[in-house]
Amino acid sequence: MLDEKTDAGIIIHAENTKLPAELNYQKLLSEPLIAAVPAAWVRQQQLTLNDGKLCPSSVIEAPLIIFPQHLAPAFYSLVMSYYTSYGKNAHIVQYAIQMQTIISLVAAGMGIALVPTHCVI
Repeated sequence: MLDEKTDAGIIIHAENTKLPAELNYQKLLSEPLIAAVPAAWVRQQQLTLNDGKLCPSSVIEAPLIIFPQHLAPAFYSLVMSYYTSYGKNAHIVQYAIQMQTIISLVAAGMGIALVPTHCVI
């Protein structure tokens, strides 16, 4: 409660940032990121699979579609941390401000996206 008002919100918290101490936090869920990839790329074997799983090199080398950093800084940081963990930079080809738009651009073959598991059907 700040300023005698009750507020609630849902956030994506970047692990390397501190949350204001005067607020209370309750973790709702922790969800892994998965790669959303164009189905045509899989059919055409444009991606490297190992035991049915996408190889990290396929993700790192693929064009990326992502939220703009200024609109979703914690999510952006989370996705970029995947690339930096392999010592690489992401090849961003498109920014989009809605998850449905990102998934649609992936389906159209523009690139891949790292998304929370629940976003892919």
